[in-house]
Amino acid sequence: MNKHSLWPTIFLIITFMILPADAHEVFSEGTDFSRENPFAVADSIESAKAVYGRLEPASDIDVYSFTVTAPVRVHARAFVPLVKGVEKFLPSLAVVGPGLPVAGEKLPFTVPQGYGAIVVNNTPPGVKRPTFFEPFSGTEYYDAPAFDQTVSTAGKWYIYYWDPYKMGGDYVAILGFREKY
Repeated sequence: MNKHSLWPTIFLIITFMILPADAHEVFSEGTDFSRENPFAVADSIESAKAVYGRLEPASDIDVYSFTVTAPVRVHARAFVPLVKGVEKFLPSLAVVGPGLPVAGEKLPFTVPQGYGAIVVNNTPPGVKRPTFFEPFSGTEYYDAPAFDQTVSTAGKWYIYYWDPYKMGGDYVAILGFREKY
């Protein structure tokens, strides 16, 4: 084999080794994320995070908090691993913050005085949910509707995840959209 014929292959290998790859921070719920002990987003809410959580017992509510000091884009959704027995696990989420409107539905938690909530319900029961394969974890997930809006009122904000149908199970809280390279 001619030594010059290896250069294209070597070039491609080196190129793929140094190209940036999408990356998000990964966390796991050790202690339950409650209103008293929320998962506190330490950096920007725009930085992509995947938090592996569990709503157990089925009445559990997980809480995430972040601080807004200037207009910021908030992206949140709940993925459920596609495994047998979770077809009816449909977690909802609500973004809760100062200046938001009063939620148009009954919530399983108390909204602080002066705060409002925007609720993002999952796909209704019995409706086929879209799925996708996530190559980083090698897992197939049920996709879900997302909250994706810019908020600007300064203060402490919250994202609540719960299961309105009381099935309970594992989920991945997706927070942020900006991947780190």
